[in-house]
Amino acid sequence: MTRHSPSLFALAAAAVLAIPSMASAQATGPFEVGSKVGSIGFMAGGDYEGAGLGVQGEVGFKKLGNTVLGLGGFVGIQRDSETVFGSKYTSTVIPIMAIGNVHFPIASQPKLDLFAGASLGFVSVNVEVEGTGLGDFDAGDSDIGFGIQGGARYNLSNKLSLMGQVGVGDIPLIFAGVSIKF
Repeated sequence: MTRHSPSLFALAAAAVLAIPSMASAQATGPFEVGSKVGSIGFMAGGDYEGAGLGVQGEVGFKKLGNTVLGLGGFVGIQRDSETVFGSKYTSTVIPIMAIGNVHFPIASQPKLDLFAGASLGFVSVNVEVEGTGLGDFDAGDSDIGFGIQGGARYNLSNKLSLMGQVGVGDIPLIFAGVSIKF
């Protein structure tokens, strides 16, 4: 499991707190207090190899000046399999994260929902090894997970958006798919 230094936490907190001051004073965007958005998509990379699927839900919780704080959760499954010297290694990673994003409306782009935030939760990792000559085995571990993320949704209609997010840490490096507003 990857351990993160306190300086990463401080950097993430400073970034999330500093960004609201950059939003336009006149902007009103597609993500507002009370908005409920669910996303499903492809995920890959981050602290772990492989690819998989993830789902994310978020609710507009509180207005922060010209921005909106969204709170929610993310869960996914990411797998990778490699063969090295005749042994097959398969890893399965399941992040279960609480997320907090600050959404930045841009008056001139009302269909665009830009956001950045942090994630905190639980990450489960399991590794299976086959063909070692000593027998097959598997091992698992779980730990506290932390990540920072930023992304955008582009509204195709009042209910449907394309979504893309990049992350650092225990959240996937790439999470892309569709979002539905409820």
